[in-house]
Amino acid sequence: MSEPTAAELAAVAGRTRWLDYLRPLRFDHWIKNAVVPVGSVLALAAHGTDLDAGVAADVLAAFLLSGGVSSVNYAVNEVLDAPFDARHPVKRLRPIPSGRVRVGPLLALTAAVAAVTGGVAAWWFEPPFMAALLALFLAGLAYNLPPLRLKDWAYLDAPVESLTNPIRLAIGWYAVSPTELSPPPALLLAAMWAFGAFLMTGKRLAELRLLGDVAARYRPTFRAYSVGRLLAVQLAYAGLGLLGLAALFALERPRLLPGLPLVAVVVAWAFRMTFERDSPLIDPEHLYRRPLFLLVALAVFAALVAWAV
Repeated sequence: MSEPTAAELAAVAGRTRWLDYLRPLRFDHWIKNAVVPVGSVLALAAHGTDLDAGVAADVLAAFLLSGGVSSVNYAVNEVLDAPFDARHPVKRLRPIPSGRVRVGPLLALTAAVAAVTGGVAAWWFEPPFMAALLALFLAGLAYNLPPLRLKDWAYLDAPVESLTNPIRLAIGWYAVSPTELSPPPALLLAAMWAFGAFLMTGKRLAELRLLGDVAARYRPTFRAYSVGRLLAVQLAYAGLGLLGLAALFALERPRLLPGLPLVAVVVAWAFRMTFERDSPLIDPEHLYRRPLFLLVALAVFAALVAWAV
């Protein structure tokens, strides 16, 4: 991660001002909400429901609404992290630490996004969906907002941040699943959480290897980290995820057990990417730059769903 050049600084300074107020909402990070339609697909498969135009509209609405909640959380995160980002070699170019965006107008825009998102969700969906959407918002606050601010708790930050993965899956599930049908299996939610914690711990490990001693100036929790400990924790989360998935398959769909090694291949591939110099795990939302990896992961998911139904 190199220092920005003079040309990059000039380009940042010359960007359109109104667009700068949209950047903290991080619409490019909405790719993380791809877990929402995954949850919908799994619910449809579990309940034997067909996909029609109405269901497709529900899935799309769930994705957009979860994106709205995510953008609210991202904006809050950028406001609270601005003093730390100012010390980061690249993140200091973000709109707030670079001085291009004022906090007051940004918070007003964020409140408007929150109001619209909540209003549409309450009008469109039933209470279980609303509860899952609210959980996504509260998880973001617990992660970012003082005095709790769990992102500043070493080794607890990754598993807490990863709670958003099973929450997003539940959002997608309840978007297409009537209240009288079964909720998402607990083992499925646990496996999603563990795999998310695996990736987030890998992100910390990749950042530590890249930034070295500078990492602690950017985020104080890095003082408690070491490569060896992060590596052990990352492997433990991978094992928990695979174990949870194996238990789910054994209890719900035993015929899926032969597909477990395919999941292990995807996990091992992601683990290998942790040790690349500019690891994509540092910014997981940019994994689209690894189309082969995403294609294989999607193919494995599609194969497992096909076997399940």
